[in-house]
Amino acid sequence: MLGDGADWIRNQARKQLPGAGQLLDIYHGSEHLSTCGKVLHGEGTAQAQAWLEAGRQALLRAGAAGVQAYLAAERAGVRSAAKRAALADARGYFARRAECLGYAERLASGQSIGSGLVEGACKQVIGRRMKQTGARWRVRRANRMATLCCAFHGDTWTPYWQYRLN
Repeated sequence: MLGDGADWIRNQARKQLPGAGQLLDIYHGSEHLSTCGKVLHGEGTAQAQAWLEAGRQALLRAGAAGVQAYLAAERAGVRSAAKRAALADARGYFARRAECLGYAERLASGQSIGSGLVEGACKQVIGRRMKQTGARWRVRRANRMATLCCAFHGDTWTPYWQYRLN
């Protein structure tokens, strides 16, 4: 399950799709690295861009361990309190999502690591179903229908029903 890293989404995925693997959307992971890089090297600088790209490669190749090692190595040479705080924030963010950073495995199996495709599909599949002529929905039922659409069009249809029927 691809997500933006929000706790409520991760908790809902655990509840609705037990046993499904989760992955932090690479855009959101890169965004947190970028924010840290801007504090360390200045916004819009070539150094910040290079730092971001190296951090992103560590994240893609080695997941949680790679990004944590990358951030720890950077921390060793930092004296500024603001820069140390930015690194601590990034380390904490990735530590809380360590189980959601398996990019290398997904890429090796040909799966997406960005949620843009999924978000577009949801807009099309669920939006089309919700906006049919004469369709009216209560929020509770719309959420249930959206869950079924996602399970059906994803790879969680069978595990979803195995969980629901037990």
